[in-house]
Amino acid sequence: MKARTELNGLIEEIQSRVCGVDWRLEFRELAVWCDWSQEALLQLAWRLYHRSNLGQTVDGFGPHNVLDLIELLEQGPFHGLAVKAEFIAGGLFLEPGDLEYWLDFLYSVSLSYLQNQELDAELLEDIIRSSPDSNNALLFYCHSQFDTEQLLHRACALYCKHLQIRPTEVITHLLQQHCRQAERRRDWDWDDVFLGMEDSFRNAATRIGLEWLDTKSRADQATLSAPGVQQAFAVLGMPITTERASLQQRFRSLLMQYHPDRNPDGQEQCQKIIAAWKTLRDHGVV
Repeated sequence: MKARTELNGLIEEIQSRVCGVDWRLEFRELAVWCDWSQEALLQLAWRLYHRSNLGQTVDGFGPHNVLDLIELLEQGPFHGLAVKAEFIAGGLFLEPGDLEYWLDFLYSVSLSYLQNQELDAELLEDIIRSSPDSNNALLFYCHSQFDTEQLLHRACALYCKHLQIRPTEVITHLLQQHCRQAERRRDWDWDDVFLGMEDSFRNAATRIGLEWLDTKSRADQATLSAPGVQQAFAVLGMPITTERASLQQRFRSLLMQYHPDRNPDGQEQCQKIIAAWKTLRDHGVV
């Protein structure tokens, strides 16, 4: 009980030192918390020196080597306690698996939010009349009306709530950094989220008496026969079809059914559904 109280106190101390996306805890300060001798402190510094990627002297801990600190505490004064879990809950660390799922979460909560926004009929009409391609019109509207930074920040807060962790700037920075790295690798694109709103735009266009152009699939028979495409249809539980409206409706229904916010056991299936949808989009089926 005493050890847990001391661990909680150490985490609170680190949280109090968070400045923006950074924090620092020096060895000598940690030694006081852990009641270490000078010899033990020197041994720690020597060990971390050899583990440093840069081969530089290490005299403290921060976000860049927090995993070393967690490992040290687990092996030493707080052996037997879930140190890593406490650091995660305290908003000081994220597991790689949480970062991997983050992009799927970002996609689904952003799409759900956007689909519930009222569209500006006058602006939409102007854009549709001036653009011969529906996708271009949709993307132009979305980029002019929605701030992706605000969408990202909103999703970060929701993800912290989903993981039941403290929403610190440290965690927000990790999530935003992961998203931007994925953008550079072309593993993430806000256009994919915006294109998921096609049903909403088609319905809005119909209400104002405009034709939503380019609604037919670009996929040919060879594309529909590709193994990856067939597997994607299987995940969605649908026969092979080029009817975008029915595919959109099915995708949205499954996303609502399996999203972890609604179904705590649906995370894995939700990831498969999003991956299947992206496969169909990449092949021009939707």
